[in-house]
Amino acid sequence: DYRSPWRHDPRGEHAHGRHHSDRPLTDCTTDSRCTRSAPISAPARIVIVDDNELIGIAFVEALTDAGYQAHAEQSALEAVRMATQDPFDVVFTDLLMPEMSGIEVCQAIKRACPKTQVVLISGHPEAPWAQRDAFLSAGGHAEILPKPIGINTLLEVTQRLVPPVHPVDDDASAEDSGV
Repeated sequence: DYRSPWRHDPRGEHAHGRHHSDRPLTDCTTDSRCTRSAPISAPARIVIVDDNELIGIAFVEALTDAGYQAHAEQSALEAVRMATQDPFDVVFTDLLMPEMSGIEVCQAIKRACPKTQVVLISGHPEAPWAQRDAFLSAGGHAEILPKPIGINTLLEVTQRLVPPVHPVDDDASAEDSGV
């Protein structure tokens, strides 16, 4: 299932049963969670913000298989709420969505957590390039990914931003070290 434990429930609850308003929003400019507080062995947290559910499913599957903790969110507002409560390492956001644009998503996330990497994706041939300066001014990543995005391209960009973490096999590491 592409839905992670953080998936927003339509009843207003998260998977752990608490409503999002039970937790205060975080200002990541002073919050240590903005710097990767998870152990280095923990997979990077990535969210895909796209109103096209199929893109989210495909991206989450590919990123999870590559060793990342990935989540898809069709609601830009919910993705921003989630990112300010528990920051992501990388956000892939569509440019044109119903609730807010990818530039607005980038501005809101970077305002709350400046160290989060935000990458713009778009299926519109001209729009992302026309909006590139605004996206870069908002703190977005310089690379813009045009749809359709190949899985290899997605993984290459992600690996440049945050390397995947693969579980260490204790038996294999003991053999490698000569023990």
